[in-house]
Parts: sequence; structure tokens; C-alpha cells
Amino acid sequence: MAEDQPLIAVGPLSSLGEDGASLTINNQNFLIDRDSLIVDSEGNLRVATVGDYVAINGELVDSGNSYASTVVVLDESYVPGSSPEYLRVIVSSVDHSTGLASSGDTIIDFNGALHNVALSQISEGDIAEFYGTTHSEIVWAISAATGF
Repeated sequence: MAEDQPLIAVGPLSSLGEDGASLTINNQNFLIDRDSLIVDSEGNLRVATVGDYVAINGELVDSGNSYASTVVVLDESYVPGSSPEYLRVIVSSVDHSTGLASSGDTIIDFNGALHNVALSQISEGDIAEFYGTTHSEIVWAISAATGF
């Protein structure tokens, strides 16, 4: 399952859906179902809780929403503003004058990644990867890629 699906997020689990069918990282919604696995780093089944530092494999559905096939609860503790985070998203809006992009309710500041010339061409509907940290609910990307 996880080997068939790409990594789409690494970050802190900020909420669990009341219906048990979703979880949230950086305002990105990840749908889960009975086929989704939640495991520790050794592959043992476990329950995820808010605050866990997790890695998610799955597939993008639309801007702000993805399907999580596997959620791995990482051994490391999440440290806000310091722990590395990663998001693979469908971009819903871009403002090149401010260096801000969004995917659903997630705001991404990609000014720190503008050394990548391809980012000057990022546009709505693109699939993009962002790596960085989160401060004040904004993902501050230090590295990014598009063209998937």
C-alpha cells in the first residue's frame, strides 16, 4: 500500500475528524477509510493522536484534500517552528507579487525557495512540493518543486 503511494505530507497531526474518516495536517485534509493503515515506524498498528509527528503516503484528490493510504507515526517529537515539514499539494491560488500560494486553507510562503526558477512559473492547478517549517499557521518553504 504505502509502497504504491507517494509521500504527500510530513508534519504534526492537528486534528482528527469527529467521524473518524479524516485527519488534518497544516490545514490539509486527509481522508482515511477502513483500508488506510495507521502504524508506527516499525509497521505496528497503532492509534494516532493530535500532536503526533506523522508521515502520510497517499494520493491527491483536489486542492486541500488527499486520500491517506498509510499514516506513519514518527518516533521523533514535533517541535513547532523547528521540525521539518513537507507537503505535496494541488495549488489553488498563487500571488507572485507576495510569494504566497495556497492549497485549500493552507498558506505557503515560497519566497525562501525562489532560488528555484521553476517556481516563478507556478500556477493554479499545479502539483507542487514544499519543504520547510510552519510558523503562525503559514508553511515557510525553503525548498520547492513543481512539474509533476
